[in-house]
This record gives sequence, C-alpha cells and structure tokens, in this order.
Amino acid sequence: MKPYVFKVSAIVLLLGALWACQKDNDPPAPGAAVTVPKWDVQTTRNLLYEVEFKGYTKGELAQTRTTTLELFFKGAGRVTVVFGDAATKQEFIMDSTGLLSPVVPGQPYSPILDLFTVLPADGVAAAAVGSHWDVLAPSEKQVAANADACIIQSRRTFKVLSADANSIKMQHDGYLRVVDNKAAATNFETMFGTAGGALARQAWTQWRLFQTGETVFSTSDNNLKLASYVAVILPGANMDDAALRASPEREELTIRRRP
Repeated sequence: MKPYVFKVSAIVLLLGALWACQKDNDPPAPGAAVTVPKWDVQTTRNLLYEVEFKGYTKGELAQTRTTTLELFFKGAGRVTVVFGDAATKQEFIMDSTGLLSPVVPGQPYSPILDLFTVLPADGVAAAAVGSHWDVLAPSEKQVAANADACIIQSRRTFKVLSADANSIKMQHDGYLRVVDNKAAATNFETMFGTAGGALARQAWTQWRLFQTGETVFSTSDNNLKLASYVAVILPGANMDDAALRASPEREELTIRRRP
C-alpha cells in the first residue's frame, strides 16, 4: 500500500469510524493467552465477502453500496482483488499482517481493503484478552522517508475483546493526524497565514478519533470474518464513540465473509 500523501486541503476527505453488531463470544479467563491473528497467504483459495455501505449527509441517507468483494489467492502472497460492481481487477502482494502492496504502482486502491490489515508490520508475538496494539499507515519508516511531503497518517488501535478456539474478536479505534514536519508547517502557513497556520498546525497534528468498531478474525482459517465501522468525514478535536455514531455526516461499512 502506498503512503497516504495529500495536500492539507484533503483533510475534508478524511474517512472515519467503526462499530459492529457481532454477537459476543464467551471470553477466556482474563489474561489468558489467545491465538494471534495471522493471514494465510500461501494457500491457493478464494474468499468471498459481502460489502454494505451507507453514507449520511445532514443526518439523511445519501448514498448506498451493496456489492461483493472476492479475493483470489494464488500462493506466495499474490492475490487478485475483485469488487462485484467494478469492471477492473487489482493485483496485490499480501503479507501475513494483511497488508496489501500493489503489483502495479499507482493502480486504484479502495480504503475498504485497509480493513484486512490487523497487525503491525513487525507482528505481535503474543496476545491475551485486553492486549492492544497499533497499526500505522503509513508507517513511521514511510513517514521519515517522505519528510518533504505533507502526510495524513492514520493509527488503528486494536484491543482483544474475546476469543475462542476458532476466532478472535477485537475492538479497533482509528485516529488521524497531519504529520508535524516542515512541509505541514509550510502548507498551513500558506493556507491560513502565519498566526492562523500555527493554530491550525497545532490542532491538526494531534491525533483525532475518526473511527470506532470491531473486527472478528478466524484464527482457525487465518482470514478475516467480519469488520464493521462508522466513520466521520471531518473528525472533531474532542469526538468520542457516541459522537461518531450520532454524527449527521458519517459513513457506515460492513464487510462479512460468506461461508
């Protein structure tokens, strides 16, 4: 996946927030070790998902999308991605964390595919109920390599809610910020002036909650079972889960694997 590099004006396009309605599993004893989620990207297989999207404007339903999403695994991490309502196919390399890297640089990429990434690049050695970790996009390494660009960075924080012999259920909250570098300072000052740019820089380089939700991952089949979110278009400085879900300007998305 290429780094998210935007002009500051693209802040108005920020996506947001997740929630889900999956039935709770019986959790193991607090602190008990659970199987860490890990994608099987070596086995040749096909996975089919249902995609349901709703977009709200001024509190009214303004857009819907119902389609399928199919993953064709060809072994060695190669996977073809096909949306049922799209005319094109995309080719990626997926690693065990769920991160998709395009085979052809610059090809179309849907943010829906970000939901497959459930682990940080260096993985998680062990986990238990209550364990949490962060997934950054772009990574800190990518941020450092693009110091001259104004970058919007996301952070998804996963927390293990429950697990059984077959799956693990995680809460995930998403945060956004503009990386505080020289490019950001220049862009903010250009857009808002010296004083206004300093205030805008201070406000937007802080992490802001933009999504909240849950992910269910099959640790027996090593693939995603369900992910569902609510997202705001423009996250406020002090938003919480309740404000996200009640926002009149929001997006709701669920992807669910078919048996």
